[in-house]
Amino acid sequence: MKTARSFIALFLVLICIMTSLTSCKKTDVNDDTTIPSTDISSYKIVRVDAASGKLPAMTSNFKKIILEYTKAELEVTTDYVKRGEELDESGAEILIGDTNRSVSIAALAELNEKGYENGFIIKADGNKIAIVGTDDDQTILGVKYFINNYVMKSEKEKTLPIISGDTFAKETGDILYITDDLNAIVLEKLTTIFDPGTPKSQVWETYAKILKLEHSGEHNGTLLATHEQRPNHSSDDKFRYPIFRSTDDGETWEKIALVNDTYNRNTEVGYQPYLFELPADMGEFKKGTILLGGCTRTNNQAQTIMVLYYSTDVGDTWKTWGNIDVGGAYNSDQYTSNGLWEPVFMYEESTKRLYCFYSDEMDPGHNQRLVYKYTTDMKTWSDKYEAVACSDKMLRPGMVALTKMGDKYALAFELGGIRAEGGYPIYLKVANSLDDWGDPADYGQLVSAPGDKTMGSGPAIAWTPQGGECGTLMVTAHGMLSGYTKTKCDLFLSFDYGKTFITIDNPIPVMINDKTGSGYSPGFYVDSDGAVYYVNDPEVAPNSLCEKLMFAKIKIY
Repeated sequence: MKTARSFIALFLVLICIMTSLTSCKKTDVNDDTTIPSTDISSYKIVRVDAASGKLPAMTSNFKKIILEYTKAELEVTTDYVKRGEELDESGAEILIGDTNRSVSIAALAELNEKGYENGFIIKADGNKIAIVGTDDDQTILGVKYFINNYVMKSEKEKTLPIISGDTFAKETGDILYITDDLNAIVLEKLTTIFDPGTPKSQVWETYAKILKLEHSGEHNGTLLATHEQRPNHSSDDKFRYPIFRSTDDGETWEKIALVNDTYNRNTEVGYQPYLFELPADMGEFKKGTILLGGCTRTNNQAQTIMVLYYSTDVGDTWKTWGNIDVGGAYNSDQYTSNGLWEPVFMYEESTKRLYCFYSDEMDPGHNQRLVYKYTTDMKTWSDKYEAVACSDKMLRPGMVALTKMGDKYALAFELGGIRAEGGYPIYLKVANSLDDWGDPADYGQLVSAPGDKTMGSGPAIAWTPQGGECGTLMVTAHGMLSGYTKTKCDLFLSFDYGKTFITIDNPIPVMINDKTGSGYSPGFYVDSDGAVYYVNDPEVAPNSLCEKLMFAKIKIY
């Protein structure tokens, strides 16, 4: 952890130096001139005496971090005053929480005036620095901000780049969880993308997927979302992929397109979409081209086809490029079907390959297996390779979800054939390369957490480098197989690359009337800053005849 902090500190200092070189001049030739700062060698850290939860431990860690980065060893105490004694406010103090000091009281009043439901304030006044939030968790978030933006930017020993008169306030989101090393997982935004509004709609929004554009120049930051739509039979939108777009980071959404298969004849479109943006030129496709992979089947159900669509105008219009793979007959009995399902894309920079992972029922030696192909020119695809193919023919790995996890890759999937109430258990397999998943018969480990918590069917997976030395791996699915949850399926979190998990409440609870279709195969996207974008399909209250599409943005501080 110390190595990681040192690297982050060096990076932030370098940024600070580069910014000062490009944006301002020194007014003094003295080489010791730095940004204004406060000598903290005589300061104490004072927290609320009645603090509970993680605030006391956080204060102790705060002292260690200040020592590490500034070489100042500060005493930690509380704001307790013995009965009959007067409060002495003469000392220099860093105040944590809503202490009885006048600067803390003034800071909290200023924060309350802003009307934040969730937030914190940092206020320097005289020889006091107050950090206080709307609750203890928000105070911890404020301390984290203070560490990142003041402590780790210290340029001289025993000083902090903050002076009397400095005030900073920030509105945040709901804190979902605070880790033992005080990383806060925050729900920054929760909005509705699409709501059919009436039970008569009978719309199922399964296979929700999301994409943030990061390779499209002026359109970077645009969000696109889609889902597999199964409306009532009178709808013109039947079995077509609706495309939704947001240009304000998910605050508002509009429906901009419907995607059709114009390549294959006599097919039903609309199964299991996946959105992807090309990060580099590939064949005739330019960097920033938006891809949509999905499955279709012929009207007579004789074939299932994995189709590739694309857009070059930020999702306004779509064309069908061609087929990635063609499978056999679809049969509702999964043990006699010969189809292809659930494509997932990933680009590998080192090989300039675009990979497509999917479920394959065509091999007679397996009920279903997880396979992949790749292309380097968007015209031809490689042979098919196995990632998971169980030796027991009755086992049925499917619904692959994939993420890059540092320099590793993590593949989550449901393992059919092991039936439990609520679905099929979710397994996780980790590899060092997209081309080497080891023995296909090895299906990795069961995703489980303390309290006998397991989940099943339709997994989604994401990894962000935020949240600790190993980052944070997130996994969720359609529903819980075991262990109580009030949100139908918890969000499973791992801080050790998937070796162990804990659970938190799902930020998009899907259970209202326990309809079996909702929350099926949700979607994640992690941007270059480590923010997690999440879409899922909860039921429309108070009925269970249709679902809405919802969006959440999660950040880790």
